[in-house]
Amino acid sequence: MIIIVPENQAWVMANRFKNESSDKTEEFSGYRKIKAQTEFQAGLHWIYPWEEKGEEVNMKRIIPVEGDPEETYTLADRSTVKLKFLVSVVPLPGYIVNFVRHDEEDIIKRVRAKAMAFLQGEIGKMEKASFNKKTMEGIQAKFEDLYGGPKHLEDDEKDLGIWTSTPQIFDISLPKEVEQAINEANIIQQAMDKADEMVRRSNGKMSYGEAMKWASVSQGKAGIGILEMAGLAGNSNKKKSGKKGGN
Repeated sequence: MIIIVPENQAWVMANRFKNESSDKTEEFSGYRKIKAQTEFQAGLHWIYPWEEKGEEVNMKRIIPVEGDPEETYTLADRSTVKLKFLVSVVPLPGYIVNFVRHDEEDIIKRVRAKAMAFLQGEIGKMEKASFNKKTMEGIQAKFEDLYGGPKHLEDDEKDLGIWTSTPQIFDISLPKEVEQAINEANIIQQAMDKADEMVRRSNGKMSYGEAMKWASVSQGKAGIGILEMAGLAGNSNKKKSGKKGGN
């Protein structure tokens, strides 16, 4: 008999006369050898009457594996960062029998877990958050070799029946709460600097607290309490006045 597998397709053929082994084994890796199934890629194939078509795989299929944007990675100084990454997964010719026995969700979990473990290991070596080009290129270069690339297939790729493309890191940032705290600190500092300038220009006619209130309003940031800012400014003013009196 002759079958023709269409372009960009792979068929898993089952041999009805070949039994799976049920012999006891001393070792088991978690993956059984499927002897009764074989893979046919696109083209013309001879088959026996007792062989029948099983599952069909689209060889153009791409499974995107993205990192959780809310996942945090801890640095050596215990600070954290967030990053986004993407790995594209495609069916691996020659291992389609392994591919069809895994759910897409299982494949995504396995690939993502390996990527996240690698990234945590690399970021965990950093003393502080650094987003410069040299640091990112160094992590990216190691990340690209995580799955072996086109010249070397990892055992877990063979077991899953997949090939993973070059992983990409396309964003790295501080957690939202950290960025918010930094932004608020910057806003307060800017308001304090403005208040300093207003007091100086008024030749002492304006109090520091009053200047702080005007400065905070000019910032236009509703998230920062004016009274809180004025209190911080007042404490700063007392310290400055104390130093001046001492001199």
